[in-house]
Amino acid sequence: MEGPGQESSDQEEGLRLWADQLLERYGVFFRDLLTRESGAPPWRMLLPVYRRMEAKGEIRGGRFITGVSGEQFALPEVVPLLRQSAQEKSKEELCILSASDPMNLAGIVTPGAKVTASASNAVAYLGGKVVGHRQGKEGWVDPNLDEIMMSKISQSLRRASE
Repeated sequence: MEGPGQESSDQEEGLRLWADQLLERYGVFFRDLLTRESGAPPWRMLLPVYRRMEAKGEIRGGRFITGVSGEQFALPEVVPLLRQSAQEKSKEELCILSASDPMNLAGIVTPGAKVTASASNAVAYLGGKVVGHRQGKEGWVDPNLDEIMMSKISQSLRRASE
């Protein structure tokens, strides 16, 4: 038999599961990432959960990602990795992601156009910056790159989108 407050307790447990899942997925979570999570509860419901987790010392609150406004929360083990990454020089390594990958943060965290989360779309990163994307048959490559790199990115995006 359910007593008074049981529904509230179940809702709180469900919110906590969502909060944990989102932190595990991204390492750092903030309101703008909810645009990638269609089934997630609204930020106004998650925020108190994250604040309680921070108060208990389970997670860290702060400003971890530059250019993102509002509160951010991170798993404790992620914070030293972020510091280390910020201190190292950015590698000029080309990375092509499916736009359906949760790490497709083009237009959410990075400047520029948002690339629709679809398996047929792709995003190119070079040194942590978005340098190209493909949505359907339309593509874009950063015109500030040299011609060889532009060609490499275009070919890689075309292959990834096939």
